[in-house]
This record gives sequence, C-alpha cells and structure tokens, in this order.
Amino acid sequence: MLPEFRGATTINPTNAASLTDARCFDAFGDPYPNNNTIPPPPSIASTCGTISGLVPAPNSSINFTNDLTVLNTKRYLQIRFTFTNDIVNNVSPKVTAFRIAYSNP
Repeated sequence: MLPEFRGATTINPTNAASLTDARCFDAFGDPYPNNNTIPPPPSIASTCGTISGLVPAPNSSINFTNDLTVLNTKRYLQIRFTFTNDIVNNVSPKVTAFRIAYSNP
C-alpha cells in the first residue's frame, strides 16, 4: 500500500461539498472542473466550490507526493491510497488504521 498526499491553501466556500463529497473529484483525485475530465454531475456542480493553492499542482507530472514536508503551509490535506496485490502469495492489502499528527498554527 502506498499513501500519497496533496494539500490546498483554500476551499471556497468553506462549507463547499468539496470538503466532504467525493463526487467533486474525478477518478484521479483532481477537483472538478479540470482539463482531463467531464464536469461533475449537474446536481452537485454548484456545491463543489473552488480549490486553490494545490500542491503539487493538478495535472502535473507529480500530482501527489509522499513527502509531507511540501505541505507544511497548507490548511487542507487530501490522501490517496494505492493498493497493490501480491498475486504470487494471493494476498491483498487492507487499511485498518491511518493516523496523521499535526499542529494547528
């Protein structure tokens, strides 16, 4: 299993569905709208809000990072887990717990 991270400076409005609704993101974790996907369903398009200050930038060659230090000044955190099966031993990964320690500046 590979955890990767991305952070954002602001989400407008702060009560936007993009804080809690996965439908505001495409299959790669990029917020709608973006250049590589169709827009979100019309029923939620107006509630997704906008996300700015993403690090690393969406649609870049380094979309997510495993280096949390580049997110030190970001207020919001997005986590992506990539699971890899071990087909030789017939074992699949699973997450039972995940913790992040942080301090509020």
